[in-house]
Amino acid sequence: MVKPQLDSLVDWAQVTSSIITGDQAAFETYYNHYFEPMLKMAKRLSGFSTEDCLDLVHDAMLKAGKGMRPIADSRSLDAWTRAVIQSVCLDRLRKKTRESSFIRKQFESGVTENQGSLGAEDDEARIAWIESSVENLPADLRQLFSWRFRLGWSLKAIGRQLGISTGAVDGRVRRAIEKLREQAIQEFGDEF
Repeated sequence: MVKPQLDSLVDWAQVTSSIITGDQAAFETYYNHYFEPMLKMAKRLSGFSTEDCLDLVHDAMLKAGKGMRPIADSRSLDAWTRAVIQSVCLDRLRKKTRESSFIRKQFESGVTENQGSLGAEDDEARIAWIESSVENLPADLRQLFSWRFRLGWSLKAIGRQLGISTGAVDGRVRRAIEKLREQAIQEFGDEF
């Protein structure tokens, strides 16, 4: 995980101690040193796309910045950094598993309430389609869906996060849902 040519030049005890005090330059040193190794590890551990792995590295860097402790040598810092990215990847994989299960349960309960199922194979195809379609949304819409439907954020909270009005958030969500609905009807017909 280390870049050996830099190890002898960096005083990691000083860098990690400075990160704790909020030193931006020290964090940049850590970031520049560990970004690529963290990205490679995220790809290997998660199997996600590069875009999703960049999100994982971002989350791991935030976690590292907030949880940094004084670490004197590069080996210990490597091990600690590895543990941080592993933890973030594992958390994301667990979250995806929970979300898939939640989506499946929501879909199955909706089908049962609305006249029954067309068949287990049809249900599975629809569930897979929904999961895939949401996953293939542009990154900004995926994030919006995650905040709204997975985390349950209010439109106001999302608006504050994005720096836009509540009405703009509502409009984006509604347009994305309508686009998915249109695609679903094209894929499965009116019974979707």
